Amino acid sequence: MAFPQVAAVNGGNRYLDGTTHIIDLPSGYDTVGDLLIVVFGCDGSESVGWPAGWTELFEKQITLVLTLAVGYRVAEGDEESTITVTTGTSERSAHTSYRISGIHSSSAPECGSSNTSDGSDSPDPPDLDPSWGEEDTLWIAACCYDANKTISGYPTNYTDGRNDHSLSVAGCGVGSCFRELNAESETPPLFALSASEQWIANTLAIRCSGDGGGGFAYSQAVII
Repeated sequence: MAFPQVAAVNGGNRYLDGTTHIIDLPSGYDTVGDLLIVVFGCDGSESVGWPAGWTELFEKQITLVLTLAVGYRVAEGDEESTITVTTGTSERSAHTSYRISGIHSSSAPECGSSNTSDGSDSPDPPDLDPSWGEEDTLWIAACCYDANKTISGYPTNYTDGRNDHSLSVAGCGVGSCFRELNAESETPPLFALSASEQWIANTLAIRCSGDGGGGFAYSQAVII
């Protein structure tokens, strides 16, 4: 077995309010069999709509304040460089997208039960015990926070910290990073924000190929 690999990362934001949000996918987005993951955050508590072919892994809201959602797709080769995500009302948003190679052919990504806070400077991703047990797993820690703050620190032992944000008091930001670890469960350490704010945080797990990789046909239940 071998760890799934983050092959490319991209991101961006919608600085002005709107109901359609253009998501920039990573380079190589149409590499057949690779996993595409989008971490999407928006200001306000919204129902998030994903395009055809995408599955929502989870969606979590803080009422009237913030939404964090993650969607995924296994590339089939006909993808375009962007997708459009929708929100029920006009909001500002931020997103980070990943392309991951070496995934398992029959196991979709899994996630924890999101943690939230009405005000602190330490987004706290939850414990995650994926169904496949102890294997070479790629773990992603992700958070979304309100207003014009920034990420000032990432979970210990996690690498390639990413912070996409709209830098507006009416906007939001998302932060994420990842770790390769052979373990049956993981609890990522804390993020750090530049100042106290409302936030949502979650943990994702991607299973190693095991059987040679490739896509899967699987729909993970949404956890809210």
